[in-house]
Amino acid sequence: LDPVGHLQIGSMALAGSIHDLHSAKSSSGDHASHTIFVIDHSGSMRTDDVEGQRRIDAVYDCLAERFIVDQLANGATEADKVSVVLMSEGAEVMLQEQSISHSLRRTFQSRRSAARPRGHGNYVPAIDLANRLVRACASARFTTLVFLSDGKPSDKIPPGHGAPMSKLKNLIVSAWRGLVGSLSLTQLEKFGFVAMGFGREDFSILEAMVAEAGRRRNGDPVGQFNQLALQLRSVQTAFSSVSSSLTSSRLQPQGYRGELRQVQLDAAIVSWPCQGGGPGWLTYLEADKLEYNAMSNSFSKVGVATLHVRRTAFGQGSQRNVYQLQAIHPGRDPQQLVGKESKRECDAGTRLDFHKMAAKIQAEAQKLATKFNARLNCAWTVEYVSFCVYKFSAPEGTRYLFAEKYIDGNYVKWIKNDGVILQPNATGTRRNSSLSSGLSSITENDSNPRQMLPSRTAGASLLGSISEGAAGPGVPPTPFGMGQSAMSMQAGLPEAFSHFTWDYTKKLMVLDIQGVLVENPHGGGMFYLTDPAISSVDKSFGATDLGQQAINNFLESHSCTTACNTVKLEAKKCKICLDRPCAVRFTCGHAVCCGPCAQDLLSSVGSCPVCRHRPLQVATRSADVEHESTFLAPNPRAASSGLGHPPAFRSPVASTGHLGRLTIEAMLHEHRQQLPW
Repeated sequence: LDPVGHLQIGSMALAGSIHDLHSAKSSSGDHASHTIFVIDHSGSMRTDDVEGQRRIDAVYDCLAERFIVDQLANGATEADKVSVVLMSEGAEVMLQEQSISHSLRRTFQSRRSAARPRGHGNYVPAIDLANRLVRACASARFTTLVFLSDGKPSDKIPPGHGAPMSKLKNLIVSAWRGLVGSLSLTQLEKFGFVAMGFGREDFSILEAMVAEAGRRRNGDPVGQFNQLALQLRSVQTAFSSVSSSLTSSRLQPQGYRGELRQVQLDAAIVSWPCQGGGPGWLTYLEADKLEYNAMSNSFSKVGVATLHVRRTAFGQGSQRNVYQLQAIHPGRDPQQLVGKESKRECDAGTRLDFHKMAAKIQAEAQKLATKFNARLNCAWTVEYVSFCVYKFSAPEGTRYLFAEKYIDGNYVKWIKNDGVILQPNATGTRRNSSLSSGLSSITENDSNPRQMLPSRTAGASLLGSISEGAAGPGVPPTPFGMGQSAMSMQAGLPEAFSHFTWDYTKKLMVLDIQGVLVENPHGGGMFYLTDPAISSVDKSFGATDLGQQAINNFLESHSCTTACNTVKLEAKKCKICLDRPCAVRFTCGHAVCCGPCAQDLLSSVGSCPVCRHRPLQVATRSADVEHESTFLAPNPRAASSGLGHPPAFRSPVASTGHLGRLTIEAMLHEHRQQLPW
């Protein structure tokens, strides 16, 4: 995401509201997560323009039926807490640190008819109250603040000169700065912010709050701004996205939790040194070069080099600081490299182990890339950058740098480590990437490389070693570096590679697909990739292994392309009989079953097994469905269709548009019980 990531969310059905609950503080202690919802409770939230329902009804029902239900289906425990702040003329704590539970869901449901939004919506009191809640639960492993408003703030503007809107913005941002400014950099790493603008108002102040949070963390985005349409599906999608992000955070191991290293950042890549080093560079005369052996999962010394290491890092990812590095081996020309080091202090015995996991992941990804290339058998290939580790003595102790070749070119991220697809498929369609976005403490950092180093031009690909993230919805698609005539099979290769790794191994998937596309002028070319992440069934690949959740995220949003068909990847199976291929898409946009099972659902259940949309109608019957995304959002501009008259569908979107996988499985199980067989 860019510091102010824009996302226009689509549309689906709800009801409910809540009022006048007394604050009930749980016993303090370590919490797995703390999610704080600041809900606009001003008079405008009574407006019944969300497909005939009040705005407040849609919001509170989503809290119960989308956020709480999805969390319960995806492993939330009593250690996962929720607080709710009501924002009107003042601010009121409705719930404080309540455990995610069926009881909390029933509380939302039972109180919803009593909601009485009234008065104006003043941001400053709500921000101040949210600040106290954040500090009161500082021990939470992850804290997420969701701020929802349907209009501009109504806070009183202080006297003075200047445009009223400008003064109001300064007032709100100043209060917000007090919240994010009170957090240490370590706390900011586990803090996520989601601003939701409900309706068609001017939400520039919410966007400014998101940007301010990013500036507090040296430009790394802390959250995102989502503008919700006045449609039921839009609200549902937004709350499902928050839940999916929280689930990803819970699945991710904590990894190394030492103190953050204090480093300075260069504004951009600097000139590489001559052999004698230069100002701003540190020289180490005898550094051991270590190579990784995948069979023994160990490093061994293979040579010695002189290193020139830049004093200041030129980028940071979620796990590592990244430095410019030049290695000079006897009798060889200097090598331009990037060197990566843990962001956190750790004892000498674990410093090499930190790099061992990265080496294991990259070696496994390269092994699978070799098998993929052999299966593909064409002029296009997928390759991972070669790597080694340099060990050397420094005044602060023994240092280990994970070194990779410097790659010149346009850096692109196609797929995030949580399985969300970012870049175009073979048709050039941009996908929605809101899942887990904005919660940089949860998954990989989503910073836009070209925003992190605005002065940098050539060599942008180096940021594959830096950002461990990608441009978000508000950033134009990064060039592929190839002509329109070539955007056929090769444009689908990154997705096809991830799909292949799951289909081939049945237990893991290579994700975080990022790097540079290098074209051969005589035809074909190579995807030169770096910094992979692997998600596995047994979560055996370190802190970036988000397990089955990330795998499901990818599978539910991926549409097979020519590349997938070329390597003969397995198509999507019916989720009910688990045997025949999917062949039917319903008018709600979901495709989860074969023809016979669809007929049984039509005659006996009458609602979609995923979203429960009624009446259940078939939009498409086609063999192509098995290669398409599980969910394609119906185009709201197209006329509604009846049986046999398919509506126009949008392009595939990421899995934020539907429920978490465990929720889907629970619903499918319920529907299986209702089928006649």
